Amino acid sequence: MSGADLTRPLSDNQFEQLYHAVLRHQVVFLREQNITPAQQRDLGAAVWRPAYPSSLPSRLGVEENYRPDTHNDNPPDNDNWHTDVTFIDTPPAGAILAAKELQNDRRGHPGTSGIATGKRCQNLSGSC
Repeated sequence: MSGADLTRPLSDNQFEQLYHAVLRHQVVFLREQNITPAQQRDLGAAVWRPAYPSSLPSRLGVEENYRPDTHNDNPPDNDNWHTDVTFIDTPPAGAILAAKELQNDRRGHPGTSGIATGKRCQNLSGSC
């Protein structure tokens, strides 16, 4: 998706396009968006009520922006990929990630959701 500047409020038309793209594809990449933690929170709040367990570390003073505090001396309980908050009573319906570095998959594409990747793989080869 291109043409949106997330440092400014989205127009109604841009919001509708983004919303329906997420519903259709489950994952949408908006590249080279230099948004602040507050802008990230506000974009998420335009779509759903933020879900944030207060016991987790926040990012740059924005309470709703969860920052995984994982590193070599403090690894996550399971693995480095699963650092979400699905363990809370009411887990979020979605997430807006502000990635600083993305690793590409074996085809050179940025990683996507497991469901979307699985469907694409089945469509291409019949199985994964």
